[in-house]
Amino acid sequence: MLAPRSEFKYHYIATLALTFCATGMSYFISAVFHSSSSQVVAVVWCLTASMFSGNSPTIPEMDELSAGWVIYDSSFSRWYMEAIYCIEAYATPVVFYPRITGINEG
Repeated sequence: MLAPRSEFKYHYIATLALTFCATGMSYFISAVFHSSSSQVVAVVWCLTASMFSGNSPTIPEMDELSAGWVIYDSSFSRWYMEAIYCIEAYATPVVFYPRITGINEG
């Protein structure tokens, strides 16, 4: 991400959506849990969402778990990574398309 190929506005929109999602979930956690434990629960939720974002372990590896799909579908970080990947893939020159399709397939 040192030299992104896409426009800044697309990265900004994805990051803004990530911020709204994390803020909304934090508000939800603070409303559901007691005030003394809500900060710990929010931190654990953010770390868990980042750990199971589909990067490592990958989504096919998590599908082998019984509740793996629940973990990665509720991860805000997974959707952010997917948005950034799509933004960069659409802005990639045509010469790199075989590499991108290889990543998508396997």
